[in-house]
Amino acid sequence: SNTFLPTIAEIEAYRDRPPILATLELVDGSIVAEDIPVTPDQNVERILEMTMGWLDLHDERMNTLGIFVYDLGPTPSATPDTTRSPYSNLPRTPRPLRNEDFLGDMVVQKLRQRRDFRFIVKKKLFMMNESESVESTDPNYSRLIFMQAERDVIFDGLVPVLSEEYAVDMGGVSMVLAFGEETPTTEEGLIEIDCSEFIAPCFRESKTVEEWSALMLPIVVDLVTVDDIMGLQSEFLKRAMHESSCLMYGTHWFYALKFDKQPSQSKSSNSNSNSIDNLPRKLLLGFNIQGLHVCDFDRNVLLSFDYSCIGRWGGGTSQFSIFFNNGNDSGVEESDELSVVTAQAQDMAGIIMDYIQAIHSMQQAQP
Repeated sequence: SNTFLPTIAEIEAYRDRPPILATLELVDGSIVAEDIPVTPDQNVERILEMTMGWLDLHDERMNTLGIFVYDLGPTPSATPDTTRSPYSNLPRTPRPLRNEDFLGDMVVQKLRQRRDFRFIVKKKLFMMNESESVESTDPNYSRLIFMQAERDVIFDGLVPVLSEEYAVDMGGVSMVLAFGEETPTTEEGLIEIDCSEFIAPCFRESKTVEEWSALMLPIVVDLVTVDDIMGLQSEFLKRAMHESSCLMYGTHWFYALKFDKQPSQSKSSNSNSNSIDNLPRKLLLGFNIQGLHVCDFDRNVLLSFDYSCIGRWGGGTSQFSIFFNNGNDSGVEESDELSVVTAQAQDMAGIIMDYIQAIHSMQQAQP
C-alpha cells in the first residue's frame, strides 16, 4: 500500500500555526464558502485558487483579487484598553493579505488581540490600464467588481463623487441593479424606499428624500427597461474611475499619526511648503498603482510619490517609516523620511511590495 509522507514544509506549517475553519465572504455579505477547513500549509494564494473555482471566474484579471481581513473591533470578552496605545482611536481599514500569508496566522493574531474579524474576497490590485477596459465578458467577475465599486462609492463614501449629476446617475444605476423590474417608477415609490440611501454620502444630506426622488425619477425610468446588466455595471465603474481622477478608486487607505520628532532630530528650517515637516499630525496614507498619496483625513492630497521615490520602508507594532530615494521630484529632500504611528504597519508594507512586484511584472510583459 502507498504511504503518504508529509514534506518538511508541511510539518513545519503545523508547528507554526493551527488548522482552522474559515468563512469567506463578498463585500455585500454573501457567503463564498462557510467553515472550509484550511490546513496550516495552505497560504492565501492556494485559497484564492479554490475561490476562483467556487465563484466560477474566467476573466484574466482574476489574479488581481485578494483576501482582506476586516477588523470589527474588540470582542465582547475583551478587556478595555487601559494602556491607551497611540493608535487606539484610529480607525482600522481592511488589511489586504499577501499571497504568501496564511489565514491561520490571522486567526491566531485576532484571537490574541481579542478582536472580531471577517475574511472578505475582493479586488486588491488596480492596474493603470484598467480605466480603459472596465468591460468584461465574465458576468461573475463583472458583478464582483461592480459590487466593490458600489460599496466604495455609495455605502462607504471612499470614492468622493465630485458632482451632483454623477451622484444621481450612479445612484440610479445602483437602484435599478438592486431592485430590477421592481424598481419604483414614481416619486412616491422612490420616497417609500428612501432613494437617498443610493446617493453618495458626500451629497446625501444636501437635499431631502423628496428632492432626490424628483431628480432620480427620470434616470430610473430610463434605466429600468435596460436589459444589459453588465453594461450598466460597466457604466457605473467608468463613472467611479472618472470621478476619482484615477486616484481614489481602488486605493488602499490607512489612518496614521505623524511621528513627532524631537527637536534634535528635526532638520534646519525649510520653507518648502511640500516638506514632510509641514504635514499635519493626522494623516491618511493611500497606496495604489501610482504610488503613495499622503492626505489629510478629508482625503485632500498633500504629497504624492511614485514607488521609484521610495528607497526602503519598515516598522513594528506601532510605527511605520518610509525612506525616500535620492533625486525624487516631489519637493522632499533626499534625506527625508516619513514616520507615523499606526496599527497597520504590516498592512502598508505588504501592499507596497505587492504593487512594486505588479509594476515589475507589467513592465516585463511589455514588448
